[in-house]
Amino acid sequence: MISVLLVDDHPHLVEHLSTVIPWAELGVSRVFTGCSGDEALETIRNNRIDILVTDIRMPGMDGLQLIGQARKLRPELDCILLSGYGEFQYAQKAIELQAFRYLLKPVRPDEFVSVMRELTNGRSRPSDAGAEQQPADKHEVQRRLIDSVHDYVRLHIGGDLTLAAIAEHVYLHPVYLSKVYKEIAGRNVSEFILDARMTKAKELLGHPGLRIYEIGEAVGYRSTQHFIAEFKKYAGVTPKMFRESFR
Repeated sequence: MISVLLVDDHPHLVEHLSTVIPWAELGVSRVFTGCSGDEALETIRNNRIDILVTDIRMPGMDGLQLIGQARKLRPELDCILLSGYGEFQYAQKAIELQAFRYLLKPVRPDEFVSVMRELTNGRSRPSDAGAEQQPADKHEVQRRLIDSVHDYVRLHIGGDLTLAAIAEHVYLHPVYLSKVYKEIAGRNVSEFILDARMTKAKELLGHPGLRIYEIGEAVGYRSTQHFIAEFKKYAGVTPKMFRESFR
């Protein structure tokens, strides 16, 4: 049976992967977790680890350094790199270190399972993958980041959408996310949130059975007056007037 070590300085990520992935179906008998390179190396020294799954950007020892040190302890160790960053040099370094895969965060469970199944089934080995794997295309990285932000906002449209919460979802610092999002999308995250809320509000206003305050709450406004004011500022008319236009 196979042992896997998950390493990321975001504890919620390793906890998430350790619980949602069907490890037994993949032939994995033990799943270890760690939140730093030093902790991971200690686990590797004291346990037989077959597959190392690690983030790249971590305080202190990063994922690339961890792989280098871990391979000194276990040369046959298979490695999968995770990163919220799509810079070319990281993918290149991953190939040099013969990492089995370089996956961009947020990693979809089905994508992760597919890579793990390929690895555990032995259909492809690190020595083969390194020659074939291509660095992530910059535009693909940007598209996935924007899609992840937009999906999160739409899914939590009725909640307290903060930049910090969105940044945590895509594993980026809030300041960095704000900067990168504006460079890619041409507007601020807050502008997209407002647009998403108002678009949903317009859709809900087409349902006569819903009251104005219920619609406001459904799109994240706890104050009905605030919702009405924001809607009028955005659409040029009040929610009531907009609803009457459906008649």
